[in-house]
Amino acid sequence: KPGPADAPEAAGLPRILIVDRAGPQSTILAGRTVPAFDPTTEAAIDTMNTALGGAFTSRINMNLREDKGWSYGAGGGVPFGRGDRVYMVSAGVQSDKTAESMAELRREFSDVVGSRPLTDVEIQAARANMVQGLAGNWETNGAIAGELQNMVVWGVPENYYDTYAQQVSSMDARRATEAARTIVGGGPTTWVIVGDRATIEPKIRALGYGDVQVVDSEGRPVE
Repeated sequence: KPGPADAPEAAGLPRILIVDRAGPQSTILAGRTVPAFDPTTEAAIDTMNTALGGAFTSRINMNLREDKGWSYGAGGGVPFGRGDRVYMVSAGVQSDKTAESMAELRREFSDVVGSRPLTDVEIQAARANMVQGLAGNWETNGAIAGELQNMVVWGVPENYYDTYAQQVSSMDARRATEAARTIVGGGPTTWVIVGDRATIEPKIRALGYGDVQVVDSEGRPVE
């Protein structure tokens, strides 16, 4: 795999990795490193992401699935973790619209921190989605065990959810935009595209987004 010294992110350019796999669909993964979990800011991040890519009605899914019809579903988020984490967005798209889908994703990343920040209406909908769905997060023994696991493995405080609904309910568009700047930043630093190389590579290179490499499933360069 390319080492740190080879990564174009150092020059401010994303790295785009293509993994050749024949078929009518491509899988797009796009991500960047973001700060460690912080209980005091996570509710803002969750609310922002619910509006951007964490729910069916999020901007990203409504764009690629409902508006364009290029995907059965698209979205992303930031998982719990210790230390720096990864903000990751994924989408399965029709092969001949792979580059176009990348362009739409990049536009969504740019707009949310620039010309089209999240609105109060979007944040109100995200808040309702999140708060009303909280009870369902603990409906089964498995779900409860999962939350306990988060506390043990990722260091989520035991009282984290005591004030979570209140924090989400008080969220506004300004704080969500601040969270977007932290999490989305300048957009993904790494793109991984799995799809039919012959179909997708020329148009991906034509986007000019960064250094494009073709690699195998283990990340080894392919001629």
